[in-house]
Amino acid sequence: MIGDDALTPSESALVAGRERGAVDEELLAVLRREPLVCAVEQVAGAARPAVRELGGAPSVLAWTSHQRAAAAGWTGQLVERSGSDVAALLRGTGLSLAINPGDAVGIGLQPSGVERLAGAQVVEAGSTVYLGEPAEPPVALVARLAQVLPGVPQVVEARVAQVLVDDGTGSSSRPLVVLSLATGTGAADRADALATCGRAVADAAPGAVDVAFADELGTLRSAVTALPAVYAREADAPGE
Repeated sequence: MIGDDALTPSESALVAGRERGAVDEELLAVLRREPLVCAVEQVAGAARPAVRELGGAPSVLAWTSHQRAAAAGWTGQLVERSGSDVAALLRGTGLSLAINPGDAVGIGLQPSGVERLAGAQVVEAGSTVYLGEPAEPPVALVARLAQVLPGVPQVVEARVAQVLVDDGTGSSSRPLVVLSLATGTGAADRADALATCGRAVADAAPGAVDVAFADELGTLRSAVTALPAVYAREADAPGE
């Protein structure tokens, strides 16, 4: 049993949220900045987020501390990331996020809750989004993708776009890596591709690059696919 006097900031926020009876911005703001330790397991020789059926939903397992992960009986690999980074990696995968599963100090976030947790990476309604080719080739980023993506068979192409978002009060610009996946790629493989690419871009450009799937960009998809591919899987490569 972990006493209240040993609670981490995220655990204290979870307790307070439970008392309020709401998964609100006050709780999510803490979860975004505090670390989560995520369960990782080897599947077909590759490290992937551990996914389990919880409450009828495929969910990635995470805890607010290594101590809670151990108390839950997890003995496998753990990777520590901020809550916002974890949510960003899971966006668009259809996976839920189970934080401290089975624990009184825990919460289960459905895909819509994962989107809310991603927070800063969600474009506000009414914003104007411009997308084009980066003015300066992101050499280090492209080189890192070329190293990593051959080991992610579900990714068939990758492109790098520059996204400008204008919300009416100001604008912000950042690179966006767009992944095109093999037909029929399932939720777990999507999560793996997003996590692997997310780690790769974080290594090449820490905190400066988003990752998305081409099939989830809506009206922006045609603009993205018109950009040159910085990576394309060979037709006879494994996984094709």
